[in-house]
Amino acid sequence: MSRLTAAADLESPTLNPGIITKPERQPLIPDVGVIALVPDAWRVLWQPRHQVIGRLAHYFQVVWMEPAEDRHENLNKYGRIKEPSPRERPWSLMPGFAVSYPGFLSTVFNRFYRLEEFLLRSRLRHARSILTRRGCQRIILYIWRPTFLPALDFVPHDLSCYHIDDEYSFSPVELPLSEIEKRLICRTDQVFVHSSGLLEKKGKINPNTLFIPNGVDFETYSDELPEPADLARIPHPRIGYTGFIKRHIDWSILIDLSQEHPEWSFVFVGPLSPHEDISAAIQELRNRPNVHFLGPKPTAILPAYPQHFDVCIMPYQDNEYTKYVYPLKLHEYLASGRPTVGTRIRTLIEFNDVVALASTSKEWSSAIEKSLRPEENSRERRAARQEVARRYDWEGLVLRIAMSMAAGLGPEYRDRLSRLLLSGGEYKADLSEYRASPREKARISDLLEIVPKGYSSILDIGARDGYISNLLLQHFESVTALDLEEPQVPNEKIFTAKGDITDLRYADDAFDVVICTEVLEHIPPQLLLKACSELSRVAKCAVVIGVPYEQDRRVGRTTCRFCGKPNPCWGHVNSFDESGLKRLFNQLLLAKTSFVGQTKERTNFLATFLMDRAQNPWGTYEQDECCVHCGHQIIPVAHRTLYEKVCAKLALLFKYMQAPFVPLRPVWIHMVFKKANPVSFR
Repeated sequence: MSRLTAAADLESPTLNPGIITKPERQPLIPDVGVIALVPDAWRVLWQPRHQVIGRLAHYFQVVWMEPAEDRHENLNKYGRIKEPSPRERPWSLMPGFAVSYPGFLSTVFNRFYRLEEFLLRSRLRHARSILTRRGCQRIILYIWRPTFLPALDFVPHDLSCYHIDDEYSFSPVELPLSEIEKRLICRTDQVFVHSSGLLEKKGKINPNTLFIPNGVDFETYSDELPEPADLARIPHPRIGYTGFIKRHIDWSILIDLSQEHPEWSFVFVGPLSPHEDISAAIQELRNRPNVHFLGPKPTAILPAYPQHFDVCIMPYQDNEYTKYVYPLKLHEYLASGRPTVGTRIRTLIEFNDVVALASTSKEWSSAIEKSLRPEENSRERRAARQEVARRYDWEGLVLRIAMSMAAGLGPEYRDRLSRLLLSGGEYKADLSEYRASPREKARISDLLEIVPKGYSSILDIGARDGYISNLLLQHFESVTALDLEEPQVPNEKIFTAKGDITDLRYADDAFDVVICTEVLEHIPPQLLLKACSELSRVAKCAVVIGVPYEQDRRVGRTTCRFCGKPNPCWGHVNSFDESGLKRLFNQLLLAKTSFVGQTKERTNFLATFLMDRAQNPWGTYEQDECCVHCGHQIIPVAHRTLYEKVCAKLALLFKYMQAPFVPLRPVWIHMVFKKANPVSFR
């Protein structure tokens, strides 16, 4: 079935903005990786591909492959912009995102076709290995230029996508579609096209073509920002342009306007493109006192400029190239709320209700004069422009791209992403099978047996789904279930609360009994004493503690695919015995102690050393807890080297050799501490 459809018509679940606006969030589907083949560096002025691929990292793991030529040429070509050093760890930019730099050989030899092809193949394999080492089992190849056509044959992948965000001939006269681009469109699984003109020209070649227009970071461009210092000195009214200063701008009209209206300040913010044929026009404008070229600006501060223009302009030439463009600045201008004037090109005609259109110098002069009137700057007109821009927020557009990619991988991925989006980005773990196990039944039974009876209120810390809280209703009139996120407990008799064990928002002696099980082993060691102090403070009569007993946290530990460091199993950063718990609650009196279960789970130094070298392939990767070192999601390794397999086998051998000599010990310890007043304890 054809997917030649507009983005606005693509079916997708309602998006919870909180899922993808938190920079620290892990990708929703971390076992899918995207290799982005792009024509420029991550740190140059952002283009649509930066906006799209950066946001795709909220859904999948992404590697941005910088081309060799752009790493050096673009910054020299357009002026250097101070940005973070490329030496920083690539995954420090955001979770699930990495930049792959070309390296010395690619930089030096990128002019030799055969060698360039070999280096591209090597870099693709390296990018794929980054993703597979992080646990990606499906790979998407995301191509942004026709020159990357050979990549389809250079690296194994499960889905290929081609994003057309420009007419790459850049010719002012109509040229036929190049053979290389036609082949790429035919061969890829999914094509994204960003303008109506390009959709007409190239959209019918591949039936799986989706119209994704350019968008805007609406929140950033619509929020009020301080006036930049270099703009503040320029008098009003300001007629402003942001973007590349290039040959496709109608320089003759700008020369006429700046001459006819010396009372207007013309402001250009952006890098100069290396086009010799426009240098004379630019020099002529530079010599005029009412024309100001402010140069390129970092992406982070660029949104402030349109907000402090009086009129935003898009003065393009009207030719066979510009009929295919979809200006990135269109919705950025509209999001600022400022009046906007543009050339009567195809894309802008579609927005003639919020963009004034002009062709000749006289029409431009009239349109700008009208846009400077108070009625064009009224609250209603500003709101109308911003409402249009809001519909083109990058978050919604990239969601449609992500949904299309997930669907291309198969119904299971499409449904999986839909469920995650609808559930707020979290898997709802099914604990029924775990609760039905004999070991867990024994643990809960012992807890209910040891909990002091005959009191009115109890606080259940670490309640999760409220399973134990419901059972406690048999013995307490008031049960409060507390967790880091408010528990969803379908029982009106149970009070639920969101809270932190290290800073409980309750008064002293607020509850008769406090129960805390399967929690303290997760608390950072530096906060453990404070957490135990808080438990003692809010308990009036007794505190019940349940933790694993003398756990060997090396058994089942994991290796983080992002920082490479080992993690204790289940995120258990603490191990406990009787004496350790007594020290933590030394202001309370020990009333009861019980032990549950039996285990011989233990390893040794040599087996642990070898298992770490093997990347801990059999660790507790099903855990919810993130890496204790870098905070990334714990993901199992998808592929292991021969060396890692040998290390894992040897580790198991050394572990089994010691097994006959390991004594049995309890799995859990439960302890009841009472307050100093013995009368209050029953």
